[in-house]
Amino acid sequence: THVVVVGYAMNNVLPARLGELVRAWMLMERSGLSIVQTLTVTLAERLLDALVLLALFGLASALLPASPLVAVALPVALGLLALTALTLSLGAWAPGPVLAFASRAVNRFRPRAHDAVMRQVYAALGGLEALRHPSAAFSVLGYSLAVWIAEAGLYAFLLPAFGLLAVLGVAGLA
Repeated sequence: THVVVVGYAMNNVLPARLGELVRAWMLMERSGLSIVQTLTVTLAERLLDALVLLALFGLASALLPASPLVAVALPVALGLLALTALTLSLGAWAPGPVLAFASRAVNRFRPRAHDAVMRQVYAALGGLEALRHPSAAFSVLGYSLAVWIAEAGLYAFLLPAFGLLAVLGVAGLA
């Protein structure tokens, strides 16, 4: 939890969510994993959060009155949702084809760097290893969903303090 708390704290201090890099660095120091693996773990966590948030956005959009912004944003969000799910799925569940593609691409453009680049690609895929088991992947998604629903509940309780109607759908979009 120290790694996560420090990462979130640094996100509040540093611009452009650079706290994620701090978190990956701390995870590397504490776990003994390579920086590529810890960056992959951090990125995967953010992508899974985005997946859950986009799903909640779609649900909130369906519950709230239609607006022109939602009509434009929802298809984009669903497209991003599909792309995120595909990216994580390929890396986690089909590492062989990803390695083969990366090997061919590196051989074509930078053959001398092949071994070094492939070590990094292998390390990145190792960062997704925990998601290779569907039960673990769905468990992580479930935890992320619970956290973001709790966050929406927090906003729902805070909205009346600002004179706003406490509607869970509105709180989910806040």
